[in-house]
Order: sequence, then C-alpha cells, then structure tokens
Amino acid sequence: MFPIFSDDRFVIKQMTKLELGLFLEFAPQYIAYVTSCHEKHVPTLLGKIVGVYTVSCRTTGSALKSNLLVSTLIILNVSS
Repeated sequence: MFPIFSDDRFVIKQMTKLELGLFLEFAPQYIAYVTSCHEKHVPTLLGKIVGVYTVSCRTTGSALKSNLLVSTLIILNVSS
C-alpha cells in the first residue's frame, strides 16, 4: 500500500537504493517517451512521474534518509 495525497491525485512510493539506481538508468528513456507522447498528443497509460526526491532527517547522533518517488494516481475511486 502506498500513501496517497488527500486529493487523490498523487501517490508516494519509498524506493530502495536498488530501485533508485534502476530508475536513474531508465529515466532518460522514460522522459523521452513521455515528452514525445505529450508533444504528439498521443495518450498513454504509463503513469506520470512527478519527481524523485531524497529526504533526510538528522538528529544528534543519527540520520534517516529516504528516497521517494511521487507519481500521478491513475486508478481513481469510481462508485457504481
């Protein structure tokens, strides 16, 4: 389960070091693809990545560091 913003537009995923490394490898191709779709007005079901961030919290004697991916939420709650 991923935390979802209160407006149901974005989702946050905590990334491991391995996932961050893999993301950094494929990011240029992802950005090129999404940019191309946007410029050509071609729809895609690929989720839009808003950003990848490293958040650090330091206290005396310790530090906590998390890698976070923020993306748009493509599955909406639909009541039938």
